[in-house]
Amino acid sequence: MSQNKRVHTDLSELQPPSKKSNPEMTLNITDGQKYDKYSKTPYEIYGRDVEEGKDNKLGKLHIQSLGIRFRDYLDKLLTIRVVNDETISLTFRTFEFANELLQNIRKINANWNATIPSFKLYTIGVIRGVQEELSDRELKEGIRAYRHELGRELVKPLNIVRIKRKKQSDGNIEFVNTTAVKLYFQ
Repeated sequence: MSQNKRVHTDLSELQPPSKKSNPEMTLNITDGQKYDKYSKTPYEIYGRDVEEGKDNKLGKLHIQSLGIRFRDYLDKLLTIRVVNDETISLTFRTFEFANELLQNIRKINANWNATIPSFKLYTIGVIRGVQEELSDRELKEGIRAYRHELGRELVKPLNIVRIKRKKQSDGNIEFVNTTAVKLYFQ
C-alpha cells in the first residue's frame, strides 16, 4: 500500500454514487482541505474555472497569461502545468504556500476554484482473505495501519468496501461478497 499525504478534511458526507465508479464508496472531499506538516512533497493544487458554459476555460489560457495571474505566487511556485482544458496544476515549494492559495484563489479570479487532487488525499488498499462473515463495522474497528511519517501512530481506515463479484443463475444477476475488501486511508 502506498503512503498517503495527510490533509485535514471533513469526511462526514458521502457523495451520491456515480454510474462509472463503485456505487458503495465515493468520498466527498471538497471543503476544509489543506496540507499539514506531515504531508509529502510535491504540494500540488488543481485550479478549475467553475463558470458553466464558458469558452475561455482555465486550461486553455496561455502559460504566460497564467504566469501573470499568479505573479504574486511565482517565487513560491515550482511549476504551472495544464492538466486539461478546464484544469491547471500548481506545484508549491511548501505546504504553507499551497494552503495560502487554497484560501485566496477567489482573490485572483472570482470564478476559479482550487482543490487538492484526490490522489493526494487518501490511499486505497486491498486486503484478500477476509472472512465473509465479518461485518464492515467489525473490520473498520479491527484494522489499523502505521503511518511512517507519524512514527508508530496507528490510523483507522476512513471507509471499508467489500469487493463483490457478479453471479448469474437462471438469468438472475446478483452481486455476492468476496473475501477481498477495499480500504480507504487518509
